[in-house]
Amino acid sequence: MPYKNKNYKVNSIGLLFLVAPFLFLFSLVFVFNGVRAATGDNIQVSFVSPSASLNINETQTVSVTTSGGSDDVTGYSFSIIVPEELEISNLQNHINQSFFASYLRATYSSTLHANKIGALYALDSGSSFSLPDSTSMISFEITPKKSGTYDIIFQPDFSNSIIDSQGNDIMDSNWSAMVLTITISENLVINNVNVETGNTYEVMSNGLILDANQYIDRNYTFDSIPASLLGITYFKTANNNKSTRSNTHLSFNVNQDVTVYVAHDNRYALKPAWLDGTWTDTNEDIGAPGAGTFSVFSKDFNQGSVVLGGNVNPQEIENNSMYTVAVVGKKAASQVINVAPSVEAGNNIIVTNPDVANLQGSYFDDGLPNPPAQVTLLWSKQQGAGNVTFSNPDQLYTTALFDTAGTYILQLAADDGEFASTDTLEVVVKDPLPLEVTNVVPLNGQNYTVSKNGLIIGVRPYIDRDYVFGYIPSYLLEKTYIKTANNDKQSTETPFVSFDVNQDVTVYVAHDTRFSIKPVWLDGTWTNTGDIIEAPVAGTFTLYKKDFAQGKIILGGNTSPLEVENNSMYSIIVTSQLAIP
Repeated sequence: MPYKNKNYKVNSIGLLFLVAPFLFLFSLVFVFNGVRAATGDNIQVSFVSPSASLNINETQTVSVTTSGGSDDVTGYSFSIIVPEELEISNLQNHINQSFFASYLRATYSSTLHANKIGALYALDSGSSFSLPDSTSMISFEITPKKSGTYDIIFQPDFSNSIIDSQGNDIMDSNWSAMVLTITISENLVINNVNVETGNTYEVMSNGLILDANQYIDRNYTFDSIPASLLGITYFKTANNNKSTRSNTHLSFNVNQDVTVYVAHDNRYALKPAWLDGTWTDTNEDIGAPGAGTFSVFSKDFNQGSVVLGGNVNPQEIENNSMYTVAVVGKKAASQVINVAPSVEAGNNIIVTNPDVANLQGSYFDDGLPNPPAQVTLLWSKQQGAGNVTFSNPDQLYTTALFDTAGTYILQLAADDGEFASTDTLEVVVKDPLPLEVTNVVPLNGQNYTVSKNGLIIGVRPYIDRDYVFGYIPSYLLEKTYIKTANNDKQSTETPFVSFDVNQDVTVYVAHDTRFSIKPVWLDGTWTNTGDIIEAPVAGTFTLYKKDFAQGKIILGGNTSPLEVENNSMYSIIVTSQLAIP
């Protein structure tokens, strides 16, 4: 398949199709078949790189060499095109020092212009030679300026000829472009570490964690680290260097802009001069039992060399612990990938109206992007026949009220500003059970009856009188009531009447207002509603109410033993606490 040079400007002569090279990897040498495979022995041209992975994050040397075979040549020219993201320096022309330098004319060139290296090697007419293995033609250094993947192209110049031993021009038909692919890594690289005292400080990549060793010469370990520094790269320094006072104690190179953190023993009253002024006190500490507590200072450095001074101010008389150094790359921080929040709506729920569904969601987020470094939550109805009212739709914990029975799908969404995640749960809403009032047993054996949903104007309050209700508060209309017997109006016993309910209820007792003394059981725990029920002839009745749990309910007699009046018997109304208002 032809290789087309679309991205780089080459001399106008020679913009022809270039055959994509085959790459053969031997140890650290990248060999591209760049010459003919016709008559004569094959000459190969190679790029040589010191990195087998071609992943670079610092200055590296690349060489163009010839290797193997022999041919008779009269002229040789090429260009090497390097992307602008790779800075070229230290260009070296080795041809005049090589084995076949004596065959060259006095005039040859090797130039660098706009990241293009051009070279022309011209031989005396009729000369021939064999190229030994690994003959270096040209070398140069490349320094990465920007992360990414880039191609260095070896481009033959088709305006010249290469004549083989049989007189054939092999340039335009057999030579092809070679491509060396360079990947510039964003990973933080620390190298060229130099310690003035000769110690070998260890660089612990992404190693600043609890229980990690602080020094190369002590067993002290970290027991407290600010969250912002957990997992970053740090130096294991030597505690024996705690008395150093030099301004150039430690130096190292970094491949990108960084923030350097120095954790300095807070027992020192005087900080070394190099640590004052341009360094910022983060007001955070690192702790290592045995070594002490260390105040953390920070400073930004550009890509290149970082130099730190000694541990002690010359005026300081204390001899405390050596500092710790940590480094975080700014490129690495910017490369952190935001992951969508993970969210859980919770378990499925079954409720009975008008009970609310208690929703308890949860989520986890990585805090990115920053800003906003926060997650927005929202509950919503996805499916269901009725309306849903959320008490706090933007909170993890909230309640949902349903106006219609049925099956609902509720969704919790978590949005970090870039990505959103959702999860759902199912809520089954049931209608309340029909209220059942059963086993009504008055003490005197009367046959009290239950009128289900029957409390309306014009019905009788008693089983033994023809009186009828003339006024009923609207909230009690069509509620269930128990028809009592007016002949029981002088009852004083407690208990007097009992009955069972199949759910939690509110019981209303309509008691004759003409009684000046209420029975004891009706006082205290019962609430006077301030409302009345009227039944002409029978009288006017004050409404008292009290809540009861599902089960048996016991009421007392109608009259206080201290009461001398002989008035009408009370009525009993029962309402479900599950009923929707």
